[in-house]
Amino acid sequence: MSSHPAVLVDNGGSGTRFALATGGELDLEPPVQLSDYQHLVRAIRDRCRRPTVVGISMAGIVDSEKGYVRLCRHWPWAEGDLRRRLQNDLNCPVVIMNDGEAHGYAMLRTPAVEFGAVSISLGTSVGVGIIDADRHVVRPLTGENWELGHWPLHTQASNRSVWWALGSPGLAELETRRGDRAGKKHFGYRLGAFITQLTGVFQMRSVVLSGGLAQSCWPYMRPALLAELSNLPSDFGRPEIILSPHAEAALVGLAHALGVVLEPAPSTEAHLLATGVPD
Repeated sequence: MSSHPAVLVDNGGSGTRFALATGGELDLEPPVQLSDYQHLVRAIRDRCRRPTVVGISMAGIVDSEKGYVRLCRHWPWAEGDLRRRLQNDLNCPVVIMNDGEAHGYAMLRTPAVEFGAVSISLGTSVGVGIIDADRHVVRPLTGENWELGHWPLHTQASNRSVWWALGSPGLAELETRRGDRAGKKHFGYRLGAFITQLTGVFQMRSVVLSGGLAQSCWPYMRPALLAELSNLPSDFGRPEIILSPHAEAALVGLAHALGVVLEPAPSTEAHLLATGVPD
C-alpha cells in the first residue's frame, strides 16, 4: 500500500475544507478561501506533493462519471473538464462530485440505514444524494447530480425555493421572526414537508440528515419533523429519519467513494440518544 495519503477537498458556501486520509483517519483542517484554479493546485500540493488520489466535492452541477463541472457558483473557474486539468497538473487520479452526492456516499458508512435511502445535507444551501436498495448511487437521467434546490415549498419564507427556505438564510429568517428555539422547531416542520414531497417521488426507506444545520438544529426540530411526516398518505411507508454521525459527511463520503479505508463509524443509535431535546 502506498505511504502517500489521499487528499480530500470539500467546497461549499462557508469555504473549502481539506483533509488528508491516512492510517484509517481523516486529518481535518480549518476552512480556507480559494481564489482561482492555480490556488487550488497549490493548496493540494502544499498538503501532499504526491497524493495517491485527490477527491473533490463541490456545490454545483457535476457529472461525476466524466469529472465535468457544468456549473459552480462558488468556483466559476472550476467549470469545464476539471478532472482532466487536475490530473494533468497533479499527475494522480482525481474524482470530482457534487457535495450532495458525497453526502449520499457517507450513508454507506452510517449504521442502521435501510437502503434505498436519501441523504439531505443542510448548510448554506441544500444537497440531495440517493443510494438504491443495492447500495448503488442513483443519478438523474442526465448523469449529473440531483438539483432540487428550486423546488417550491408551501411556506411563509421570503424565498420559497428549497435551497433558500431550508438553507441557512431560511433558518436565520425563522430565528429572527420566532426566536432561536421556536425558529428551529418551525424549521423542522418545513423540513418535514420537504421530506414528505420527496417520499411521494422516491418512496425511500431511510432519510439521513447531515451538514451543519442538521447537527445544530436536530434536538429542537426532530419532534416537529416527525409530526409533519404523519401527513404522508397511508399507502406510503414512512421513512426512518437518521441524523448522520459524521460531522464532515462530505469528506467521509468522498473517502468511501475513493476506496479509502477509515475507522468504523460511530453508532447511530448512541448518537441519537446523545442528542435528545435539551431542557
